[in-house]
Amino acid sequence: MSLSSLKQHLRLLGLRRRNIQESDMNDICSAIAQELQSCGCDLGYRGLWYKLRHTHNLQVKRETVYFLLSVADPAGMARRRANRLLRREYDGHGPNFIWHIDGYDKLKPYGFCIHGAIDGFSRYIKWLRTSTTNNNPRVTGRYYLEAVAETQGVPTLVRFDYGTENVIIETLQSSLREEHEDNLSGDNSFLYGESTHNQRIESYWGQMRKHSMNFYIEFFKSMKDQRLFNGSQEEIKCLQFCFGPLIQYDLDQTRILWNKHYIRKQRHKVHHGKPYSMYHLPEMYGVEDHIKPVNLRAVDDLMEEFTDEPQIYDPTFAQLALEAIPDLVTPTTADDALDLYCRLKEAMGI
Repeated sequence: MSLSSLKQHLRLLGLRRRNIQESDMNDICSAIAQELQSCGCDLGYRGLWYKLRHTHNLQVKRETVYFLLSVADPAGMARRRANRLLRREYDGHGPNFIWHIDGYDKLKPYGFCIHGAIDGFSRYIKWLRTSTTNNNPRVTGRYYLEAVAETQGVPTLVRFDYGTENVIIETLQSSLREEHEDNLSGDNSFLYGESTHNQRIESYWGQMRKHSMNFYIEFFKSMKDQRLFNGSQEEIKCLQFCFGPLIQYDLDQTRILWNKHYIRKQRHKVHHGKPYSMYHLPEMYGVEDHIKPVNLRAVDDLMEEFTDEPQIYDPTFAQLALEAIPDLVTPTTADDALDLYCRLKEAMGI
């Protein structure tokens, strides 16, 4: 069918594109410029369009975003267009059948240790947190138990890499699954393996970097190049205090947007749709929820006895910082955080 006959057929059926009334173009351009100068700098036009709608509350067409992005960031578009990713087949059976757990260390030299977990079937992010460590098993165990309490159950399986940071999660998972009678209960309810086999979370780290964290990686590299950061423990604590809440906020936003975005249909055998819907409405996809019930009171007791509350920054340093700058205001942008970082270094003689 030719293009002209297709258009004629659509007119006969009364089908046409939605007439979207776009927001003011100045607001759209301003929002795109803001994203390009912050953690949205590596988003493709679809991801940026989605973020403009849901974070900036702007009505805009995708082709408008594509055009503006091609003008504002042609090099970035060319770089993303050249990328080709070969995917492996994966079947997660259903939500809460397996959680993939891992740490992200790209920001670790600057004091920000990110830890996350993703549901294997739906690709729903269970947690995405930063703290002063992702190697302390009592801290990673806290992330796990908080997710169990929120979900009101444990997954059938958890998967993680070899490492001492996972020993408490292993013990907790095995203990909470001990009374279940399926063939994956008890000591069969967790899997160790190489990071290359923990594909769901390893694959997501690339998405997270593109959606938000690459901005901070490049920002801190620039600080290092300008000799504003030398890697000393005092400067790391100062950096954690100034940038930690900002990074956690962006991780929270990244998690929310990811869980609500639409995963397109692909050629290999992967379910498509929104992670939130696939996770909470498995019956729509012909699968069942594999969550296993637990005693929530026991979960609270385990949390108090075997885990520690994660810290985004050193509380002792925070107290000294407030004494050094009594009128201190929590930064809301990276530039504000950098300004506070420089003021604190000067005031505290770092």
